[in-house]
Amino acid sequence: FSLSLGVLDTSGGQGAGPTLTLDLATIQLNSTVATTVNVTITADTLRGPDSGVVGSILASNLQSAPLIVPVVVPPPAPDTCIAPDSPYFALWDTWGRPDCWCGRQMCHGDADMLVNGPFPVASPDLVILLDAFNDMDFAVPPGGECGNFDYIKNGPFLVASPDLVILLESFNDLAFLVPACSQDIDGDGDDDILFWTN
Repeated sequence: FSLSLGVLDTSGGQGAGPTLTLDLATIQLNSTVATTVNVTITADTLRGPDSGVVGSILASNLQSAPLIVPVVVPPPAPDTCIAPDSPYFALWDTWGRPDCWCGRQMCHGDADMLVNGPFPVASPDLVILLDAFNDMDFAVPPGGECGNFDYIKNGPFLVASPDLVILLESFNDLAFLVPACSQDIDGDGDDDILFWTN
């Protein structure tokens, strides 16, 4: 494609035009993976002095040889907070990909992703857990999946005794005592949680 950028002023007012410190154009490059692409910038004759469109007084400030600039295109932002290759992804997906599973303090018992008074883990979180405690999957109420603090099923139950133990360890602790969870849930060196939802 071609961009035509310049100051078309034959009366000496070109100084009011763009300078080198101003972006004249922004080109958005997208990729499904991280990559590096070469962007080639070169002058053409579409609107230049040889085109006859604007006359021979138009001069290009581009160098005569093409300018090749390598541009790093970052990977797209993930659309799931739990990594698709994580061992916890399938269960999270089965339960409708609840945001709470990627809450910053979920692994400590914060089911509602809120600080209740000065406490990240408090009575509202306990209520969510108890509403789904030892329920079979079909009986877990909406939002009850947020009481699953260990990211696994314990026997037939999504919310069970291990989740209660986790909650009680941080229950009514002040916010500064409840750190953010590790993004590497299982400690294998790979991030299971790609980003926090709160």
